[in-house]
Amino acid sequence: MMKGIPSGTAACAALALLLALAGCAAGAGKADGEDSAGQVEDSGADDGTAPLRLDPAPLDAALDAAWADRPAGLPGIGLVVIAPDGARLYEGTRGALTFQDRLPVASASKLVSALVQLRLVTEGALQLEQTTAAHLGWAGPEGAVTIDQLNAFTSGLTHDPRCVYLTGITLADCAEAIRRAGLLAAPGATFAYGGGHQQVAGAIVEAVTGQPWNDAFAVVLAAPLGLSDPGLRYVTLPQQREGEANPMVAGGLLSTGDEYLRVLQLLLQRGEVEGAPFIDPALLDRLHQNPYPDAAIIESPLQDYGLDYGYGFGAWRLCPPAAADCAVLSSPGAFGATPWFDRDRGYAALLLMDSGDPGGARWAVPVEEGLRAIIEAQLDLR
Repeated sequence: MMKGIPSGTAACAALALLLALAGCAAGAGKADGEDSAGQVEDSGADDGTAPLRLDPAPLDAALDAAWADRPAGLPGIGLVVIAPDGARLYEGTRGALTFQDRLPVASASKLVSALVQLRLVTEGALQLEQTTAAHLGWAGPEGAVTIDQLNAFTSGLTHDPRCVYLTGITLADCAEAIRRAGLLAAPGATFAYGGGHQQVAGAIVEAVTGQPWNDAFAVVLAAPLGLSDPGLRYVTLPQQREGEANPMVAGGLLSTGDEYLRVLQLLLQRGEVEGAPFIDPALLDRLHQNPYPDAAIIESPLQDYGLDYGYGFGAWRLCPPAAADCAVLSSPGAFGATPWFDRDRGYAALLLMDSGDPGGARWAVPVEEGLRAIIEAQLDLR
């Protein structure tokens, strides 16, 4: 979960510094043997359009500026930008980090968990409008919460329950504790960012598949994407890498950068895997939409930060909340790992790091904003 976001003034100052320094010469301030930068490929566009290309120099300079202004104790950062065919349009690191390191990606887990459910909907095992009553046997007003509302964080259930941090219980136990706490608002009436909603959704996945969450994740999404390392898993306490009976569905994924990029490539390929349909493209469109424009905003860390962004389905939409559709999605995590996906420009990116504490996002989010602006400026000139 993403907490500790700074004030809008601090964010603007950090972003202004990053953008200003991005114009400086690349390569300043690197320590020998620490950094890699400027590795680029052309995408193999085959649709009649020009292949995507990026000039690495401004991104190198932006990473240098960010690294020079890093929080104390941050061991390393990295950025990869990919095209739909998987070509790496840019790849660079600073400090001690590689894209093979397994890191806690915190709230970047939310997008992955949403895709597990959309695959099950594609298969016919779930429907977005099905309720907690249908799959968990909940009664009363709590039983009216839908799978769509759980992933839009408009369920009305408590959004940050204590049970998501407990290792001595099961995921089903946690969902039951959330049910017992009751509704704080009518389903669909409020937006409150937090992990409670997807914890209940994870219990539904377990009920539907008959498997623990991690086994369902492996079978439904990871294995079809060619991801077989058992280290790719969800845990209750990601920094301690402990607890699998009650994995934190909205924040417990341990992933390498390379593995997470494969998930982003699925979005770029409109739900296809190796050229075959895997997730219905119409369901992927749901990620970009907000069917609850009138929901009162109760908890929104990005708005606290000064960014007028709203939520879709398992990801932030980098547009005003009332926008009917938004091309750009992001899912920043508390420790700084920040993926984003631009449907219209046809690229995805991952800013990778592990700050070691939940304040990492306060630094990473403005860095991501600055890097994204540099990439967009280049691609918009095509």
